[in-house]
Amino acid sequence: MKKIYVMMASAMLFVFSASVLAQSGNYQRASEKRKKNPYSTNYKMYDVTTSGTFFVEYNPFTWHESAGGITTNTNYQGLSVGLDYFFPVFGDLGIAAGVKGQYFFRNKEENGADNKFQMVSGTVPVNLAYSMPLAAGLQLVPYVGVYGRYVFTAKNQVETSNSRIDYNYFNENHFPETMKHFQAGWQVGANLRISEMVTVGGGYWMDLTEILSHTTLRGFDVRIGANF
Repeated sequence: MKKIYVMMASAMLFVFSASVLAQSGNYQRASEKRKKNPYSTNYKMYDVTTSGTFFVEYNPFTWHESAGGITTNTNYQGLSVGLDYFFPVFGDLGIAAGVKGQYFFRNKEENGADNKFQMVSGTVPVNLAYSMPLAAGLQLVPYVGVYGRYVFTAKNQVETSNSRIDYNYFNENHFPETMKHFQAGWQVGANLRISEMVTVGGGYWMDLTEILSHTTLRGFDVRIGANF
């Protein structure tokens, strides 16, 4: 648990540093964007430019298995770091696309052994987004879209008082069925952009393709980011 807190604190420090650097090093450019930013309440359609966010996310999710009329849901945790851009298409309507690296994990004691699951992946989300001005410097941006996720590595470590065994989900000698590297899915959510500096938001996502037979992932994103 201590390791998780350290990782989350480091990620928050990354966002804070990115925000300070973006604001202090690009003050003049930010002032110009404030007039043209598609998320601004006073922009004109012909002034729309792209804008972006560095972010970290907390990703609680479920390993959903359904076979033979029996459904099993197992809870996991996740952390993500990434960036995305908003590309205006028509007025307040645009495309938000980006990339994020993800670390999924679960630590559980079962049958007298510590089971530690770890998975590292990269995800590319592409969303249709709409900016809704709420007040000066405050915009709500709901979105809906799809994503593709590629799993680089997935392992399960089983440790007892006198032994430790590492199982690789992509090694057919360790599991009767190996894990699929690629999954596709859909997502929906909303982000709140606060001035030129911070974005907070959340969303729900669900795989449309299986990671193992009769098994998909589904969960939530809780985001905080630094705008640029």
